[in-house]
Amino acid sequence: MIVSPVAMPVYYLFFRGEVCLCPSQYFAFAPVGRIIGSPFPESRYHVTEQLRKFADDDVAVRALVLGAIEAMRSDNFAHYFDFFSDDARWMMPAQQHDVDITAARRFYRFTSKFRFDQTSDIHEMVIDGDTAYVRLTFDGQLRPKAETTQPPIRAFSRHIWILRRQRNGVWKIIRDIWNTPGKG
Repeated sequence: MIVSPVAMPVYYLFFRGEVCLCPSQYFAFAPVGRIIGSPFPESRYHVTEQLRKFADDDVAVRALVLGAIEAMRSDNFAHYFDFFSDDARWMMPAQQHDVDITAARRFYRFTSKFRFDQTSDIHEMVIDGDTAYVRLTFDGQLRPKAETTQPPIRAFSRHIWILRRQRNGVWKIIRDIWNTPGKG
């Protein structure tokens, strides 16, 4: 499980072209890999199979999250739902019940009339076995595609995405818990 760097020593590992944040428990002393940012820069560490799996999961989860964000910004918003499992649920603001993927598709139909011009910040990502969660925010404008005289709509939302590795090994988002804080 990835925990806060305050709770456990963490190292940056350059693995398969990616820099990964890795808890120290995944390293064993041996003359194989080199840790970037280690308190002992001359030390050599063996990249354990557990670390290799962690790094693969880290890359896969980040790719899924960045892909979902990119789909949101594209003109093909329907692709956004490809990043969710078939049994995904949304906890939307001001709703008393969770929404399934069919209802979420209906809700997001309005997006075909807008272009998303927003930034995304990923504040936290935790991977623990076959489950992960990501805490992120979206901030920006929804700009009408057809009526250019209409002013943009301010859009700010905070999300927690819960992800699960599916039976086929692919990571998918299974929950989107979000709110839209009031002005303040």
